[in-house]
Amino acid sequence: NSKRVIGYKTGDILLTRDVDVWVNNENTDMMMDRFFGRSVSATIRYNGAEKFEGTNRVKVDTIADALRAEMRGRTFVQPATVLETTSGALEQTHNVRRIFHVAAVEGNFGTDLNADLEMLDRCIDNVLAAIDKASRSSIWKRTFWPYRSVLIPMLATGDGGFDVEEVAPRLVGRATHYLENTPNSLLQEVYFVA
Repeated sequence: NSKRVIGYKTGDILLTRDVDVWVNNENTDMMMDRFFGRSVSATIRYNGAEKFEGTNRVKVDTIADALRAEMRGRTFVQPATVLETTSGALEQTHNVRRIFHVAAVEGNFGTDLNADLEMLDRCIDNVLAAIDKASRSSIWKRTFWPYRSVLIPMLATGDGGFDVEEVAPRLVGRATHYLENTPNSLLQEVYFVA
């Protein structure tokens, strides 16, 4: 489809506005990073939270609470699992409609978080398919417009330990493969955070 775009958004993720879906690079425990962390997970969690009026202090941990609810009592998920939540305050501040959390790194007790490049292919396939499925469901239910754009961080480059130079071509290639092989995809724009 000649109207489709795959590109990069440079700089801080918070500089990006008007992209329907943001993807959160998460671990298999689906435990978001602490508010003061420097990760995409921490940024999404803090900026999506409801604050006490007139302060920067968190009143309701909106997105992390929604993610815990989506876990339905589980303590972990399989690698490349995707869960969908609200975007919390990011809807008002950045026009982000939903957050799709993907388990791109695996944590095991007593060891560091780890990932493998093959799993990143599954992560991209699964997250794009989940977004399309949610869009089709919304159209069928006539609840809202489909998701047309997505912002994806460089999966597994933080705690996963991979270099951006190693991951970026793989993620872009996999997104291209998905769109070429899914002609009925409703996604028109896939961006990566660079």
